Amino acid sequence: MKSFQITVLPTNRKIEVTEEKSLHSALTQAGIDIEGTCGGKGTCGKCKVRVLEGKKALAKDAGKKLSKEEKEAGWRLACLIPIEEDMTISIPAKAEEGDRKTHLSGKDHYQVDTQFKKTNITMPKPSLEDQKSDINRIIAELGEDDYEITLQVLEKAPKMIRDSKFNVTVTSYGKKIIDIEKGDTTKEIYGVAFDIGTTTVVGTLINLVTGEVTAANAAANAQRSYGADVIARITYVSENKNGLEVLKNKVVETMNNIINSLIDTAKINPENIYSIVTVGNTVMQHLLIGSNPINIAMAPYTPVFQNSLKLNAYTMGIHVNKEAVLYTTPNVAGYVGADTVGVILATHIEESEDILLAVDIGTNGEIMLGNKDRIIACSAAAGPAFEGAQIKKGMRAADGAIEKVTITDDVYIDVIGNKKPIGICGSGLVDAVAELIKVGIINLGGRLLPSDEVPNLTKALKDRIVEGRNGYDFVIYKGEDSLEDVVLTQKDVRELQLAKGAIYAGIKILISELGIEVKDINRVLLAGAFGNYIQVESAKTIALLPEELEVEQVGNAAGIGARMVLASDSEKARADYISDKIKYIELSSRKDFQDVFMTALGFGN
Repeated sequence: MKSFQITVLPTNRKIEVTEEKSLHSALTQAGIDIEGTCGGKGTCGKCKVRVLEGKKALAKDAGKKLSKEEKEAGWRLACLIPIEEDMTISIPAKAEEGDRKTHLSGKDHYQVDTQFKKTNITMPKPSLEDQKSDINRIIAELGEDDYEITLQVLEKAPKMIRDSKFNVTVTSYGKKIIDIEKGDTTKEIYGVAFDIGTTTVVGTLINLVTGEVTAANAAANAQRSYGADVIARITYVSENKNGLEVLKNKVVETMNNIINSLIDTAKINPENIYSIVTVGNTVMQHLLIGSNPINIAMAPYTPVFQNSLKLNAYTMGIHVNKEAVLYTTPNVAGYVGADTVGVILATHIEESEDILLAVDIGTNGEIMLGNKDRIIACSAAAGPAFEGAQIKKGMRAADGAIEKVTITDDVYIDVIGNKKPIGICGSGLVDAVAELIKVGIINLGGRLLPSDEVPNLTKALKDRIVEGRNGYDFVIYKGEDSLEDVVLTQKDVRELQLAKGAIYAGIKILISELGIEVKDINRVLLAGAFGNYIQVESAKTIALLPEELEVEQVGNAAGIGARMVLASDSEKARADYISDKIKYIELSSRKDFQDVFMTALGFGN
């Protein structure tokens, strides 16, 4: 099989590849992070590269997602270029992922209640009169005799005990001795709580002696190059022989990168991380442990596992202590996962007298409704529009993303990082559409109108309405200093309608299922990073949420739930109780769903 050299600028990295399906797959296999939310089908237009050398690549069909000017300048979609020659390509500089999600994860201290314990002991030295084994000496000092001993302790004990002059710290998990260290390390028991999102992974380091949050960090889920949503990733698994292993390794790689960042910040030894807790949707949990989620994609949407699992984190490839425990918070159903359980843990819906509506908006929108008497939940397939995918100039909430839009006489924007705009994220998209509805440029049916059909517009706003490929576009930001315009297209508006329509339809069906009216709901709990940064008024204007309800933004509630479970065994028990208590409503089986969904597409609340 032939091999070719790909030179990647601006890093000047050279990679040797054999004939791969595409340049996109070659780059991802080499660990080069490149956008791509459609699973390599050429439909999202995100994996743009500039071909500087490569005649065959330039001769290929560039697809429909690039402008004429871009094609003439050598831009191509990496997923549409087969590896047939040596190439030199340039990948555009990526906006850095923001740490916005890490700021939404609750308090800085948690009550600790776990089975992990460290005990510092000084043992009497052996002698001809006292020939007890090293392990028996340890157990004698601990004061109990029914401990299970791990292989790690047996391997480390003889040298460790003597190097430390018989003063060691013993780590136990319940009735199992899992580690032994020199000196006194009794204050160093750590765990990491992970919120594994389809797009972003958030990790929080907690000291499991003091309960203190020591560090937190977020990173893009490295699986995203293989598809924007769970269905795309399940498709990748089913269509590729090693697909499951690839996606498992990618999320573990992301977790390890976050762990490296956390230990650098906290200045701790990764050997002192003994516990990992995860929340995430059901598919993410399956991919993490390498369990094939293929049956979740087809009726009756059956997961392999639902209950919580306790596994060895180290054997899963996570760079922590060899005896560290990986605990996966329980799922509810194929499309309602541990992240939903985490939201309820954090908001205490199952203890509330009031009826509460919780909405965690993301690629998969989880909706919960109820109180202490009954909780029902559903998953709305919102798609990735809220994350900026499938939107012409959409991007994640990173530096350079327009996050807020106000329209009066002209357009005024807020940009993450105070940088020049290069795209628009989900909150900015919702703002833009809401503001355009208010001034009449978008009607309640979602049509973006030409300027001559909208009365009383200023010249500045009229000039921003331009003809597009499929109807009219609205220029939110006019590019300068070689930057492209950031435009909202008619297709973008339709994508948002589909996303918000799915969420609103789910809300209406749960209200009907519970046998109540909107007025019976005490308040809405809006969870997740998107839910925290979105303007509530804009969400109501586009009919994403019922306009008459009070809304409370509760931050990354799923991540807070993960922290609670990490710090407390009683919260683990609560998680199991909540998982059993929730009744899952399968929207696709409802005869009324299509009618409710079609009604929910409009922008009238």
